Amino acid sequence: SHVNFLVGGIYLPLRYTERVWALMYLQNILSDFQGPMLLVGDFNAMLDRLDKTGHQPNLNSCSSFNRFASNCHLFPLSNPNRRFTWSNNRYGASEILCRLDWAFINNVWKAQWGSFTNLRILPRTTSDHSTLKVSTRFILNPPKRFVQFRYFHFWA
Repeated sequence: SHVNFLVGGIYLPLRYTERVWALMYLQNILSDFQGPMLLVGDFNAMLDRLDKTGHQPNLNSCSSFNRFASNCHLFPLSNPNRRFTWSNNRYGASEILCRLDWAFINNVWKAQWGSFTNLRILPRTTSDHSTLKVSTRFILNPPKRFVQFRYFHFWA
């Protein structure tokens, strides 16, 4: 058997009004797909206050991003060792860290492969964004049940 799934790379605009339009457009596209879904990329948005240090995030932006994730039945993958994916490359009191890059799975992916899917947020190198690495182990063809060999005397 085969499995149809969707893996999408996302980049959303930095400006709030353009991003809201892009989220609505993306939601419209995704609503037609009923299979397992993984979306990874720079969404340029935060889900809540905990996704930013230094300054408070735009709560309207957080609300629209939450609405998009909820309407599409998306669940963010998390990394317990690292939360933030973007830095303004400053230090001390002027440092700002945010989580702008996300990996989401839908409820179908979560049910089928959620426990086999992991997110690593790699250290920043030359970019102000961290690289997201999603790994998964698909079990598309489970091993067949072991059948014990039996010898029948009439074969001899």
